[in-house]
Amino acid sequence: MPSTYLRADMDALAVGFACIWDRGDRSRTWSHTPQRLWEALERRRDVRVVDMPLRIPLPLDFLGRVASMRRLQGKRYSTWTMRSWYSQLAHNDLMSHERHHAEVDAILCIGEHGSTTNAPLYVYQDFCFGHGLQLMDRGLVPHGWDAVSRAALERRAAQQAETYARAAGVFTMSAWNAAYLRDAGLVPPDRIHVVHAGVNVPVDPPSADRMAMRAEAREHVVAFVGRDFARKGGDLVVAAVQQLRGMLSRPVRLVVAGPSQWPMDGPVPDGVTFLGDAPFHGVRALLRTADVLVMPSRFEAFGIIIAEALGSGTPVVGRNDFAMPEMIRHGENGMLVEGDAVDELAHALFHVISSDHIASTCAADAERVRSYFSWDRVAGDMTAVLRKGRS
Repeated sequence: MPSTYLRADMDALAVGFACIWDRGDRSRTWSHTPQRLWEALERRRDVRVVDMPLRIPLPLDFLGRVASMRRLQGKRYSTWTMRSWYSQLAHNDLMSHERHHAEVDAILCIGEHGSTTNAPLYVYQDFCFGHGLQLMDRGLVPHGWDAVSRAALERRAAQQAETYARAAGVFTMSAWNAAYLRDAGLVPPDRIHVVHAGVNVPVDPPSADRMAMRAEAREHVVAFVGRDFARKGGDLVVAAVQQLRGMLSRPVRLVVAGPSQWPMDGPVPDGVTFLGDAPFHGVRALLRTADVLVMPSRFEAFGIIIAEALGSGTPVVGRNDFAMPEMIRHGENGMLVEGDAVDELAHALFHVISSDHIASTCAADAERVRSYFSWDRVAGDMTAVLRKGRS
């Protein structure tokens, strides 16, 4: 990635950007989220981005992944990134970068990877281990956590608590996570900054012609997008759409994007189109044509796809939990369900598809959603906090 050294203002903030990138393709990290934030910061003339890629030494990374391999839902799954040793190795590299880049005004760390000594540290996160432990006490287990001992998770939570206590600030993707940090006493309220996130799929508000085409289409289209099919409630969606077909006069097609292979037993059912791991342009086209996006996730740290759908003028059915109510206004731009009941999900889909009010509200609000959930807006909010911290 190029830096902004040559074109930044003389008084630009020097921001160290610390991230554990995917070794082969940085864009795949956090589904493009760090890359989009990096690009937005680089577009600012008042910021000079300093690259601080956190690298786990390859031999230790390989050994850690192998040693942390567990069976999860019949598949091999590495819990390496949840281990305290993984965090310590990342922290070692963070400290090395801090020593070699003494000129930075602040370090922005994507996720928590330990404290800094001199440079003010800001963490950007969607979730944290303490919050996950609290959810487990409610019977909600984040994906992969049931393959790790409670003691190991508690050690990581303790490490994070130490980082939070010394951090200059924590940027959160949701008010939901911010409330946990505040209520648990991990971060003083004045150091918690809810900045949400930006959309990663290019979206555009619907035109009148596109709205008319959607309303007059031969069949209703229900969209489901997510690589982690089970965690995002894909099984509930398939069952609910089957019920929905008996409630509507027009045919209903479920379009599933995300998993690389069909994730349920047996062949792809009739009335279901499986796109696999669709590229951005495929997801964009789906959001433009769908009547509704449905994502009743059993756990969801944030859910950027919800903002992407609403920015496309497409209503969303989600769960009344996590950060979803921050984006979905029940009865206005979608519906919220309370649990895993297929009947409730089917009726919520029916209500959204049948509601002219919800369709028109989403269309009218799409431009505001796209403007707010933009990485340029996120970068601007972060820069304001970082600059205030420097003064």
